[in-house]
Order: sequence, then C-alpha cells, then structure tokens
Amino acid sequence: MQAALFTAIVTSFALDSMADLEEGPTTQILRIVVAQYSIMSEDLPPSDPPSSIVYVNALWFLSITLSLGASTWAMLCQEWCAVHL
Repeated sequence: MQAALFTAIVTSFALDSMADLEEGPTTQILRIVVAQYSIMSEDLPPSDPPSSIVYVNALWFLSITLSLGASTWAMLCQEWCAVHL
C-alpha cells in the first residue's frame, strides 16, 4: 500500500517536471518569427533543456521504476511464501 502511494506521489512530480523539458510557447513563436523574416542567415539550433532538468527527470523516472519493481518483487515473494510455507 505504501509503495503505491509513493509511486502515485512521485508520478505527479515527474509529470510536473516533464513540462520543463519542452520549449515554451514564447520560444516557439520567436523561432517562427525569425524563420519568416530570415533575420539570421542560418537556422536557430534547437534549444536543449538544461542538463540539471534532464538529470532530475531521469531520477524521477528511475525512482518510479525502482518503486514499481520493488512492489512487484515483494508481491511475488509474498505469494511464494503463501504457497510454499
């Protein structure tokens, strides 16, 4: 029960932090304006999110994966103990 609650809470944090990985609407509009008026001779490089945001998101998803894996393993162990002991 506790693992399910933990996973639900971490999932909400992970979904919230995923928004930081995408470009904002202001950046998208500026890219369109620059492309239309050809202000620059070369295209703008894609703006990558800061590495700290990518790192934090990776940790959130690792936490979800480990939590679900531990829950599954505990459930399987409980089932095995019920059958064999």
